[in-house]
Amino acid sequence: MTKPLSAATAILWPPSLLMRAVVSVRNRLYTAGFLEQYRLPCPVISVGNLSLGGEGKTPIVIYIASLMRDAGVTGALLSRGYGRIRSARAHILAPGNQLPSAWKNIGDEPALIRRYAPELWAGISQDRHQAAYAILERRSKVVFILDDGFQHRSLHRDLDLVVIDCSKNLATERMFPMGMLREPITALKRAHGVVLNIGPEGSLEDTTEPLVRKIHPGIPIFHCRQEITATIPLPVWLAGQASRKMSSQAPSAFLVSAIGNPHRFRRDVEALGIRVTGSRFFRDHEAPTARQWFDCADAARSSSAEAILTTEKDAIRLTKSPDFPVLVARQTSRMLEDQEFAHLILNCIGASREAH
Repeated sequence: MTKPLSAATAILWPPSLLMRAVVSVRNRLYTAGFLEQYRLPCPVISVGNLSLGGEGKTPIVIYIASLMRDAGVTGALLSRGYGRIRSARAHILAPGNQLPSAWKNIGDEPALIRRYAPELWAGISQDRHQAAYAILERRSKVVFILDDGFQHRSLHRDLDLVVIDCSKNLATERMFPMGMLREPITALKRAHGVVLNIGPEGSLEDTTEPLVRKIHPGIPIFHCRQEITATIPLPVWLAGQASRKMSSQAPSAFLVSAIGNPHRFRRDVEALGIRVTGSRFFRDHEAPTARQWFDCADAARSSSAEAILTTEKDAIRLTKSPDFPVLVARQTSRMLEDQEFAHLILNCIGASREAH
């Protein structure tokens, strides 16, 4: 006997099917050449994902930027600047140039990327093709990093990387709005490489990798471990004085964050031995108001937490600490196959330059 659909499933199933159909038709039109794809005269490396966020993409972009910097390659970030308040205006930023209230103008993730990679040019615009040419008018030879670009098919990319968070069960995930997928997992067929964001023992990399291999046999798969390497007092972090070593660590913390995967954040905090006394999670990219931060501080006191612990993506939106100690969790990426991954990136840059 067929199990009846729940009320929520019955409501969300039709729009989910519709989205799947629209995405499928769009992809087929691009593949067949009926929709135009612009090609830049410089290499383009895309870093994207299949879901609506929370895969750990931003640390990978920072990692790739560091590889390019060490190789003496001039990089340029292309991003739509999702979540920024002043979203209509395009911004072209030369290396080192900053805007006041950067996250409001270019978005929290690009602002965080440029904090760690100030040598990057940046083109923040809904039209990333035009942003790229605005950069090329000022710097003729660059390598573009297309942030969150897997679904941005109007721009040709020379290397298409997809980041997958193994704390999620990719096999059971569904299309939005039933689930968090932007497109079916079979879209991995057009990727050039996959980065599995693996966690501690008990995460799902053992099931994710065979699934990826089944969809795209032979695709290069890399394993990245993202972990919190420091918890830094907010004033120190805002001043840019954070060191690689842990500046401060509270035995207990109340978590506050507006990121795509808060459950992974909690897991990583607990891996440090910090006792989590409670949490307040907002929707991804949301900027809590001063009143909401005050409420979080009050909840942290009530839970007997030593401090509030938040992420760098959240800290980039803060200008001052609420009336309670706030620590910022600094997260870094460690690529297990670091030499092979660097070879893939640098080989793509060299091969693309010759082709262009």
